[in-house]
Amino acid sequence: MNRLFALLSMFFVTSLLSARTADSLVFHLWPNGAPESNGLTGPEVQLEGGRVANVTDATLTVYPGYYPNGTAIIACPGGGYVRLAMSHEGYDMAEWMNKMGITFAVLKYRMPNGHAGVPLADAMQAMRIMRQHAAEWGVTRIGIMGASAGGHLASTLATHYTADTKPDFQVLLYPVTDMQCHHGSTQQLLGAHPSQDLLRLYDNAAHVDSLTPPAFIVMSGDDHVVGLKSPLAYYSALVDHGVPAELHIYPDGGHGWGFKNDFKWKQDWTTELADWLRQLGTKRGNKGETDVQRMSWRRVSRFMPESFYASKEAQGIATRIIYYQAPSGGWAKNINYHFNYTPEQMAELKKSLNGPTIDNESTTQEMKFLAHVYRYKAQSNWRKAFIHAVEYLLNAQYANGGWPQYWPKKNIDNGLDYSTHITYNDNAMVNVMDVLKAIAENNAFYAPLKLDKKLRERCQAAFDKGVGCILNTQIIVDGKPTVWCAQHDEQTLQPASARAYELPSFSGAESVGIVQLLMNIDHPSQRVIDAVKGAVAFFRSHEIRNIATEHFRNAQGMNDMRVVPSEGNVLWARFYDLSTQKPFFCGRDGVKHSSVYDIERERRAGYGWYTNAPAAVLKAYPAWLKKVGTAE
Repeated sequence: MNRLFALLSMFFVTSLLSARTADSLVFHLWPNGAPESNGLTGPEVQLEGGRVANVTDATLTVYPGYYPNGTAIIACPGGGYVRLAMSHEGYDMAEWMNKMGITFAVLKYRMPNGHAGVPLADAMQAMRIMRQHAAEWGVTRIGIMGASAGGHLASTLATHYTADTKPDFQVLLYPVTDMQCHHGSTQQLLGAHPSQDLLRLYDNAAHVDSLTPPAFIVMSGDDHVVGLKSPLAYYSALVDHGVPAELHIYPDGGHGWGFKNDFKWKQDWTTELADWLRQLGTKRGNKGETDVQRMSWRRVSRFMPESFYASKEAQGIATRIIYYQAPSGGWAKNINYHFNYTPEQMAELKKSLNGPTIDNESTTQEMKFLAHVYRYKAQSNWRKAFIHAVEYLLNAQYANGGWPQYWPKKNIDNGLDYSTHITYNDNAMVNVMDVLKAIAENNAFYAPLKLDKKLRERCQAAFDKGVGCILNTQIIVDGKPTVWCAQHDEQTLQPASARAYELPSFSGAESVGIVQLLMNIDHPSQRVIDAVKGAVAFFRSHEIRNIATEHFRNAQGMNDMRVVPSEGNVLWARFYDLSTQKPFFCGRDGVKHSSVYDIERERRAGYGWYTNAPAAVLKAYPAWLKKVGTAE
């Protein structure tokens, strides 16, 4: 039972992590004084756009992965070694990384001020801190990442490491890699008149060898700040020494785009990086075992190389999925099917599970995995289980077209039964509808299952009913459609409460997935078109400009969040009041406040009160208008 308790505790912790948005830990690298001073004095200077200068106190802000997959990354923001772009080259990436299971850390390193060894000492110390806590955070590999001058620091660590500070991989965004391509960085790092020996020491291409860690490099072809010559020389050196390296050069975008949404190749480079990181995690160890045991279930289920789903390992996982399938056809959440439990552990865990649900991508994720494995081995019991799950989704649908969080009915949260509400929370209903739509259309992914035509027609009917529910729950203001609440009452269809701090509202987050689903409908009705236009109008009119959120460790050493100026940045509130349409914030007492600073620290730091998700809808909107043949 002790082993079972440990397993269940792990599931509980995983569940908590998955609910966080940006919980962070802040470490001061040199609490007893740094080994070398940078010679700067005075306070740290806050600049526009989330930038800082005059950094004398190096810190490492760590965001543990939601479902830790064994990978961690230390990010080094750029800024010519005179300032640091902490937001778009650092903190802004945390949530994206965390959702992939990556523990993400942002290094605020000291400005060198001509003391060349200072930034490298900070990067080495950051790596030591990460390794000290690796077991605590479920980390087995740690990479270094850097943008611009931060890319020089990252590549410096990758080529000048010590035995205890070698990164496992490097990720470089438009990097400075020598002391010839960017005069400002050179002067700040090495001083006004560096010697040739010093210049050669920090020409990182010259220090590449066969032991240099694998690299992922991203550039813009029109980068006139750093140029292409230096990064290409670094890439060539990696290739010449047999180091695995990947280089992506996008046609335009200039320099310094980081994680900004207005970089038109953002989706491309982030997707490529995610794929590259996944491939790193599939390398086999000395005993011929994969790293699958150290990965998150989400990653294993969706983001492995295609060859994995044809493997015996994947077939074994499919068998375990069937074992945990509920009699109703669905699955409970937070089951790590890829772990090698004993039969006794599996039996005990099965007894302890809550009922089947569509929350946290449950049921739909299991279905996708079974379909994926079936493509390579057409085992009848996998197909049977998949069809049973389809029936579960069809049976769980309300007559009004919506889906509850749990079915059959289940009481949660100390008797507060919000599990019966129509749930858009975390895209639960959208995920279900996406699967049903793909089945109905006999999508190539599901075609090998050879599903009965009548079943596919039922899936189409359920999808259409779901669209009807979406249209009927859209909040109407002055006769005009707007957006949705995260959950709606299953009887009245009105916005409804969930947890104490999740009150009826206009949702700036969950509405995004709904709009994207509607935009993917071929030949939409006029009502669907009007619904999309109404939601877009709401997003446009409720932008919150020139702010960003920043997570930090307060004076008491506790995690906290604050809103900071960020020129040009656009966010939306998680919740807007149904009467005033102004953002509001709630603590566990359920009382609305107009400022996030008026709620308790734990809720302020432990929940996503702001989002940039609507930006994706606004970006896709012009092309959608053209596609459906309508004007604004």
